[in-house]
Amino acid sequence: MMKTEMIMVVNDWPGLGKAAASINVPILNAAQYEVALLPTLLLSTHTGFEGFVIKSLGDSFMEFAKHWQTQPVKYPAILTGYFENAAQIEQFVTYLEIIRLDQAQDAIVVTDPIMAEGGQLYPGFTEDIITGMRHLLSQSDIILPNITEAYLLADLPYQPRPTHDELCQLTEKLHQLGPDNVIITGVHHNEQIGFFLSQKDHEPVYIMHQYYETEYCGTGDTAISLLTVFHLAGDSLENSLKKSSILLEEAMNVSYQQGRSRNMGINFEKILPKIATMMTKNI
Repeated sequence: MMKTEMIMVVNDWPGLGKAAASINVPILNAAQYEVALLPTLLLSTHTGFEGFVIKSLGDSFMEFAKHWQTQPVKYPAILTGYFENAAQIEQFVTYLEIIRLDQAQDAIVVTDPIMAEGGQLYPGFTEDIITGMRHLLSQSDIILPNITEAYLLADLPYQPRPTHDELCQLTEKLHQLGPDNVIITGVHHNEQIGFFLSQKDHEPVYIMHQYYETEYCGTGDTAISLLTVFHLAGDSLENSLKKSSILLEEAMNVSYQQGRSRNMGINFEKILPKIATMMTKNI
């Protein structure tokens, strides 16, 4: 099953350390999708390292995007991650509205609202990033916030380990912002970790995998990339998450056995051959 479709990825690109577009692109390529990368920032390393160097795209961000409008390209999916600031998000939302109108694009917009963890915004972000992300969510079909991001977007008091009822309340608030499909990541349930999937007019479900007493950068980027390729291949969101969870657990296990450091990130390369095989055989 050869893929000729092109997925747009809007994310930062670190030179060292596995995160963001440096994970999105190879996973999408392994699934036989072409990728149009719209970088939001260039970094020497991801932000988990000390002393990293950032290169802002400035006006080039929208110049790149506008040039693409002149090309005969359509996207079955647009995957977004880290943005430099709220102004850049607003620029992209405007661009998204234009290409959908001009090119009759029916792209699925999959958004990872990367901006916070541990109950607080990442350093350098201010409250306006939340407003910008809410605007992007209004144009999104599927969103994958972590627990902190979900609470900030829903404007509810943060709970590090929400109960089932609290998760239902949280996802209902997020549905009100626009997206029909809300996936809370990093949820703990029955001594496992994973996803809480809420779809409008459906009962929510947990999709879980083994919990490791460690963290690896790039885990969320791996998850959103896997979800996107399986869902585009025709799987339901629930089945897409189940397949993603199996591969994610395998990559986590390999990383754990290797004793990898958090900053060097998850060893997702080990699952790339399986992604290619699963997509080719459509299993």
